Amino acid sequence: MVTIRSDGTALFEIYLPHAQQVCIVGDFVEGIDHACPMACCAEPERGWWRSRLRLQSGDHRFCYLVDGVGWLPDYAAGGLLRNWDGRWVSLLTMPASAPAKVVSRLRPDRRERDRASAGAWAVSRRFSTAGPNVPARNP
Repeated sequence: MVTIRSDGTALFEIYLPHAQQVCIVGDFVEGIDHACPMACCAEPERGWWRSRLRLQSGDHRFCYLVDGVGWLPDYAAGGLLRNWDGRWVSLLTMPASAPAKVVSRLRPDRRERDRASAGAWAVSRRFSTAGPNVPARNP
């Protein structure tokens, strides 16, 4: 499971109680040699592995490397697809991080609201993971 946090980081979590080592491998690291190790939680959450990463905005592919031999996609992430090797990998879309700014209590005018809602619709249509064999998600 991946949670996009308000500070712009992604929190990766997976429950593997019998694993000795879990790493994240993805297009945001330079190969298996640079995989991001995950930390195993102490009691009472033993078996949960967690890692928090700051990723660039955009689409990413990743999977978990378990004990150096088993590749495991995250079925709770933003989607799945097969990579060039025929393995299932997970998809993750990191939103663009907004620059820090002073928040105003004034409501945006109508043009700004319309432009924002049209942009959100276009982005959701562009990055839809539904294909011919994948049922579309209900809104």
